[in-house]
Amino acid sequence: MPFGYLGDTSTKIKQQKKNEGILTVNDVRELESLGQLGGSLQKLKTVSASSATNVDFTDIDSVHQYQQLLIYGHSITPSGDGTGYLRVSNDNGSNFRASGYYYAVMIFDGAGNADTSKSTSANQIEWVFGNGGASSNETQNFFVTIHNHDKSDRYTFVDYRGTGIDTGGTILTTHGSASYGTAETHNAFRFLSGGGGTLTGEFVLYGYKTIT
Repeated sequence: MPFGYLGDTSTKIKQQKKNEGILTVNDVRELESLGQLGGSLQKLKTVSASSATNVDFTDIDSVHQYQQLLIYGHSITPSGDGTGYLRVSNDNGSNFRASGYYYAVMIFDGAGNADTSKSTSANQIEWVFGNGGASSNETQNFFVTIHNHDKSDRYTFVDYRGTGIDTGGTILTTHGSASYGTAETHNAFRFLSGGGGTLTGEFVLYGYKTIT
């Protein structure tokens, strides 16, 4: 529930500049109803995957325009090589782009090892989460933030972080950024497991709408 403050309206308090306060409760409610105040993070879709070849989010922005998207993955158990990939689509998921990606990611584990993976001509955005095992306790958790996907004259940028347990039982974290190398609107996204594997776990899509 929003609250407002009217400020000081008395004549007894001497101020060099009068405190006129901020919006009233009714002002806030009216502006929110008109979509003219504040931003909002809205939960759009949840996918509970079980040995899925891929996890797709389609029909994005069919009703509302979101300046940013946030995708959260919880307790993901991949098969295959244990890494997670991401692809984009400009035709609502009929086809997903299979080339033209740029990405760079840092990979660290609890044993003190560090590595990087990068490409200027990848088939997908790689290492969104990394090297998780197939056992129930070797799960991965991650979030992906997507920028400019709704702008046809801009590149879609992605930043992502993941954490979990790798196939050797060691804590692992990834931190990366990426883009698709052609400026176009993207209205669908696909997660898939490296090495032709499957995905099990919960994927949640949020949209962040800002008021301009």
